[in-house]
Amino acid sequence: MHVLDVLISGTIGTLVALVPAPPAWVSNGFSALSGLFPYVDSLGVWIPVGLALTIGGAIVAAYVAGVVIKLIRMVVSYLTLGGGAT
Repeated sequence: MHVLDVLISGTIGTLVALVPAPPAWVSNGFSALSGLFPYVDSLGVWIPVGLALTIGGAIVAAYVAGVVIKLIRMVVSYLTLGGGAT
């Protein structure tokens, strides 16, 4: 059982080491989004802007996650010489 644990952790560690660091524009995009909150804070009397931005950010994050998952499935289907990702 210990051998299986070592093999799995080594495989996962190797796969994680192959993933590159995210580009700088990803973190800059999130900082730009967080910089938007002070500018629209006064609209909170009529519109729950903080809630709207949070929901909008969650929707965008869900779309990005979906695209990433789709791309990963496509790559894996090519690596396994078949599969179901189209």
